[in-house]
Amino acid sequence: MSGTPRAAGDSLKAPGLLFSVPAVYSNDTNEILSRMERFLSDGELPSYDGLISLCNAVTSVLETEDSSYRPYDSSGSPGGLLDFSSPSMRSLPVVVVPDLHARGRFLLDAMYFRVDSAGGRTVIDLLSSGEIIVCCVGDIFHSESRARKRWDDAYQDFRAYYYDGEPSSRFLDSAAMNAEMRENFSLLQMIFLLKLSFPKFFHVLKGNHENVKNATYSPDDDDGFGNRAFRKFCEEGLMCAEFIRGYYDDLLLHCVGCFERALPLCLMSGKCVVSHAEPRRAFRKDEIVGGMRDDNVVFGLTWTANGDAAPESVSETVRHLYRTGNPIADMLGRRTRDVVWFGGHRPIDGRYAERQGGLFVQIHNPSREFVSLVLPSRKFNPETDIFDVG
Repeated sequence: MSGTPRAAGDSLKAPGLLFSVPAVYSNDTNEILSRMERFLSDGELPSYDGLISLCNAVTSVLETEDSSYRPYDSSGSPGGLLDFSSPSMRSLPVVVVPDLHARGRFLLDAMYFRVDSAGGRTVIDLLSSGEIIVCCVGDIFHSESRARKRWDDAYQDFRAYYYDGEPSSRFLDSAAMNAEMRENFSLLQMIFLLKLSFPKFFHVLKGNHENVKNATYSPDDDDGFGNRAFRKFCEEGLMCAEFIRGYYDDLLLHCVGCFERALPLCLMSGKCVVSHAEPRRAFRKDEIVGGMRDDNVVFGLTWTANGDAAPESVSETVRHLYRTGNPIADMLGRRTRDVVWFGGHRPIDGRYAERQGGLFVQIHNPSREFVSLVLPSRKFNPETDIFDVG
């Protein structure tokens, strides 16, 4: 094992750390890229203190985002919608990054991607100068199909510990599970760093895998909206929760859960809308803003399987989001005719898949590093505006 599990109660020895926020992060892109490279190449799981400090700092940023681009809900907290459609923001290009699933190299490669329309400058340089928006559609944890054999090996160690009663060290020492969690946490730390460095311009939406506690919502649970426990090849959700609890402690598990709970659900700009999954039904703008406290809304934007969306859920939601108050303009759809909705969630072959008459573009190819570039000057074209950054 790459470290020593913390004894119960160790996390409470320095409670002040849990609420400290690191000094304002530099936007020195070389420094940021260097740190991301180190996160990626580190052969050890991250230290408890460093991880929990970063996690709490990012959660504080998410819980205090500016209402100028993240409207507040009825409780006075940042809501579920990122709105960059205002005249001052809709001229920014948007890079949409699909499901990452522990692919830290993918996120790093996206930062190195050069945007031709911006003179060949890199995405991270444009983030630094506030000239681009990056939106990741969610699903940070779980390597899924690319590491199927590793999951099988980790499950054998988990099963021996969880079901057969062998000591927990069998699971915590599992080479396969340690490798999986190193990838998960290296990506998570990269996301923390980018969000702290560029809080207004770098965003991650909640996906269905943002459920580190592997919880399933119930009406008595006011902290699990949209969450459903999941498994795919084995007990991935339960295994990650148990590993974090055993290797670190319950407090770190809770802190990561708070970070997930603070993530927005949807982004809109001048030319695109982004959510993790296809909208299950049509949603009003106020529903999405207030949706982080509504199981129906969170579930409806993060879990929709192919074929489960209501007909015209995209076109109707777009109409609600971009309603101007001018009946003639709204009737003619002047602000919505060039809008494309992006999502991931379900894997695809090739560069993209179109649903709902081409209004919804699915972009999650788990074996490639495709990103979508939405330019403010024209409608998105999937044949020319999807790039392989790998």
